[in-house]
Amino acid sequence: MRILIYLTLTIFFILLSGTFIYHKLEGWSWIDSLYFTTVTMATVGYGDMHPTTESTKLFTVFFIIAGVGTMTYTVSTLIEHIAEKEILNMLPKHMKRLKIRQGPRWKFGGRSETAFKIRIFFKDLRDKIEKFRNKHRIRV
Repeated sequence: MRILIYLTLTIFFILLSGTFIYHKLEGWSWIDSLYFTTVTMATVGYGDMHPTTESTKLFTVFFIIAGVGTMTYTVSTLIEHIAEKEILNMLPKHMKRLKIRQGPRWKFGGRSETAFKIRIFFKDLRDKIEKFRNKHRIRV
Protein backbone atom coordinates (compact mmCIF):
# COMPACT_ATOMS: atom_id res chain seq x y z
CA MET A 1 0.00 0.00 0.00
CA ARG A 2 2.91 2.31 0.70
CA ILE A 3 4.04 2.08 -2.91
CA LEU A 4 0.68 3.46 -4.05
CA ILE A 5 1.23 6.52 -1.87
CA TYR A 6 4.69 7.04 -3.36
CA LEU A 7 3.37 6.60 -6.88
CA THR A 8 0.53 9.06 -6.26
CA LEU A 9 2.99 11.60 -4.93
CA THR A 10 5.18 11.01 -7.98
CA ILE A 11 2.24 11.63 -10.30
CA PHE A 12 1.42 14.89 -8.51
CA PHE A 13 5.07 15.93 -8.72
CA ILE A 14 5.15 15.22 -12.46
CA LEU A 15 1.87 17.14 -12.93
CA LEU A 16 3.16 20.13 -11.00
CA SER A 17 6.56 20.18 -12.69
CA GLY A 18 4.99 19.84 -16.15
CA THR A 19 2.56 22.64 -15.38
CA PHE A 20 5.34 24.90 -14.14
CA ILE A 21 7.66 24.20 -17.09
CA TYR A 22 4.96 24.68 -19.73
CA HIS A 23 3.89 27.90 -18.00
CA LYS A 24 7.46 29.24 -18.11
CA LEU A 25 8.60 27.96 -21.52
CA GLU A 26 5.40 28.46 -23.52
CA GLY A 27 3.98 31.40 -21.58
CA TRP A 28 0.63 29.64 -21.18
CA SER A 29 -1.67 30.39 -18.24
CA TRP A 30 -1.52 28.08 -15.23
CA ILE A 31 -4.84 26.49 -16.20
CA ASP A 32 -3.75 25.90 -19.81
CA SER A 33 -0.45 24.44 -18.61
CA LEU A 34 -2.19 22.10 -16.16
CA TYR A 35 -4.71 21.14 -18.85
CA PHE A 36 -1.99 20.32 -21.40
CA THR A 37 0.01 18.40 -18.79
CA THR A 38 -3.01 16.30 -17.79
CA VAL A 39 -4.08 15.63 -21.38
CA THR A 40 -0.54 14.59 -22.26
CA MET A 41 -0.13 12.28 -19.23
CA ALA A 42 -3.50 10.68 -19.89
CA THR A 43 -2.48 10.08 -23.55
CA VAL A 44 -5.65 11.80 -24.74
CA GLY A 45 -4.00 14.41 -26.95
CA TYR A 46 -6.91 16.55 -28.13
CA GLY A 47 -4.61 18.58 -30.37
CA ASP A 48 -6.04 21.96 -29.37
CA MET A 49 -2.71 22.94 -27.78
CA HIS A 50 0.81 21.93 -28.72
CA PRO A 51 4.37 22.98 -27.90
CA THR A 52 5.77 25.63 -30.23
CA THR A 53 9.41 26.04 -29.22
CA GLU A 54 12.23 23.54 -29.75
CA SER A 55 13.02 23.35 -26.04
CA THR A 56 9.38 22.66 -25.12
CA LYS A 57 9.11 19.97 -27.79
CA LEU A 58 12.22 18.30 -26.42
CA PHE A 59 10.89 18.55 -22.86
CA THR A 60 7.58 17.07 -24.03
CA VAL A 61 9.32 13.97 -25.40
CA PHE A 62 10.84 13.18 -22.00
CA PHE A 63 7.71 14.30 -20.18
CA ILE A 64 5.57 11.84 -22.14
CA ILE A 65 7.95 8.97 -21.38
CA ALA A 66 8.09 9.78 -17.66
CA GLY A 67 4.42 10.71 -17.28
CA VAL A 68 2.86 7.90 -19.26
CA GLY A 69 5.26 5.34 -17.79
CA THR A 70 4.46 6.44 -14.25
CA MET A 71 0.71 6.49 -14.91
CA THR A 72 0.80 3.02 -16.46
CA TYR A 73 2.84 1.58 -13.59
CA THR A 74 0.55 3.21 -11.01
CA VAL A 75 -2.62 1.85 -12.60
CA SER A 76 -1.15 -1.66 -12.95
CA THR A 77 0.04 -1.60 -9.32
CA LEU A 78 -3.42 -0.50 -8.17
CA ILE A 79 -5.05 -3.30 -10.15
CA GLU A 80 -2.54 -5.78 -8.72
CA HIS A 81 -3.42 -4.73 -5.15
CA ILE A 82 -7.15 -5.03 -5.84
CA ALA A 83 -6.76 -8.46 -7.47
CA GLU A 84 -4.51 -9.67 -4.65
CA LYS A 85 -7.11 -8.71 -2.04
CA GLU A 86 -9.82 -10.46 -4.04
CA ILE A 87 -7.76 -13.65 -4.30
CA LEU A 88 -6.90 -13.59 -0.60
CA ASN A 89 -10.58 -13.12 0.26
CA MET A 90 -11.64 -16.03 -1.98
CA LEU A 91 -9.02 -18.60 -0.93
CA PRO A 92 -10.15 -19.36 2.67
CA LYS A 93 -13.75 -19.96 1.56
CA HIS A 94 -12.70 -22.40 -1.15
CA MET A 95 -10.13 -24.04 1.11
CA LYS A 96 -12.76 -24.75 3.74
CA ARG A 97 -15.19 -26.07 1.13
CA LEU A 98 -12.56 -28.37 -0.40
CA LYS A 99 -11.10 -29.28 3.01
CA ILE A 100 -7.62 -28.15 2.03
CA ARG A 101 -5.06 -27.79 4.82
CA GLN A 102 -4.13 -24.49 6.31
CA GLY A 103 -0.97 -25.37 8.20
CA PRO A 104 1.78 -23.27 9.79
CA ARG A 105 3.38 -22.64 6.38
CA TRP A 106 0.23 -20.69 5.52
CA LYS A 107 1.09 -17.88 7.93
CA PHE A 108 3.76 -16.32 5.80
CA GLY A 109 4.43 -12.59 5.63
CA GLY A 110 5.90 -10.46 2.92
CA ARG A 111 5.27 -9.48 -0.66
CA SER A 112 5.18 -13.05 -2.00
CA GLU A 113 2.45 -14.13 0.41
CA THR A 114 -0.24 -14.29 -2.26
CA ALA A 115 1.86 -16.30 -4.70
CA PHE A 116 2.85 -18.65 -1.88
CA LYS A 117 -0.79 -19.19 -0.83
CA ILE A 118 -1.93 -19.73 -4.39
CA ARG A 119 0.86 -22.25 -4.99
CA ILE A 120 -0.10 -24.24 -1.86
CA PHE A 121 -3.78 -24.03 -2.74
CA PHE A 122 -3.26 -25.48 -6.23
CA LYS A 123 -0.77 -28.09 -5.00
CA ASP A 124 -3.28 -29.33 -2.42
CA LEU A 125 -6.08 -29.19 -4.97
CA ARG A 126 -3.96 -31.23 -7.41
CA ASP A 127 -3.24 -33.79 -4.66
CA LYS A 128 -6.95 -34.10 -3.84
CA ILE A 129 -7.82 -34.60 -7.51
CA GLU A 130 -5.11 -37.24 -7.84
CA LYS A 131 -6.42 -39.10 -4.77
CA PHE A 132 -9.95 -38.92 -6.14
CA ARG A 133 -8.81 -40.25 -9.54
CA ASN A 134 -6.88 -43.10 -7.89
CA LYS A 135 -9.77 -43.99 -5.57
CA HIS A 136 -12.28 -44.17 -8.42
CA ARG A 137 -9.75 -45.55 -10.92
CA ILE A 138 -10.20 -42.69 -13.38
CA ARG A 139 -7.58 -42.52 -16.11
CA VAL A 140 -6.79 -39.38 -18.05
